[in-house]
Order: sequence, then C-alpha cells, then structure tokens
Amino acid sequence: MLASLALFAIVGLYEELVVRGFVLTNIAEGLVGYGSAVAATVAVVASSLLFGAIHLANANASPVAVAGVAVIAITLGVSYVLTGRLGLAVGFHAAWNTAMGVLFGYPVSGFEAPAASLS
Repeated sequence: MLASLALFAIVGLYEELVVRGFVLTNIAEGLVGYGSAVAATVAVVASSLLFGAIHLANANASPVAVAGVAVIAITLGVSYVLTGRLGLAVGFHAAWNTAMGVLFGYPVSGFEAPAASLS
C-alpha cells in the first residue's frame, strides 16, 4: 500500500508539473491579450483535452475513460487557476488515483495497485 501511495504521489506531482504547471501556464500566458478569463478558460480546456489524450496510451483505454479523465482534468486545471499554486491539483490528483486504485481497486492508468481495500 505504501508503494502505491508513493507512486501515486510521484505521478500526481509529475503530471501536474507538466500539464498544469507548464502547458496550461504557457497557453494562458500566450492568450492573455484576449483577456484573462478567456486565456484561463482556453488554457484549462486545452490542457484538459491534452491530459485526456495522453491517457489514450494507457492499457485498456476507452473513449469513455479518456473523456472521464479529461473532465477530471478540468477540476485540476480550475484548482490551479483559482489558487495560482499546484499544491491543490497535485494533492487532488494523488488522492484521486489513490482512492481509485487502493480504496476501490480499479486500475489507474492501466496500473493495478498491489493493495485494494474495497475490491
């Protein structure tokens, strides 16, 4: 279980640094001339679609699963935009993966957690 928690924390940190910290930020900064609300909205949607598309490479990925990942990514993007910090997005991401994999026993990005509480 500790290995799963550590893995999900590292994955959450890495994916948030890349997708929200780099991609979302750069898209928003590039569009700031259109207004901050437009820039933030486009950046959140675009980075969330990219996040979903990245998860197409997961084992047994389906269009429905990828769409679900993209919707959750909107929540992560909005948390970053509203706070200006990645901490909430990283924590939410790690907690989501932990809940799905460890608590409920579902595969997370094609990875089966070695321990599951409710499966």
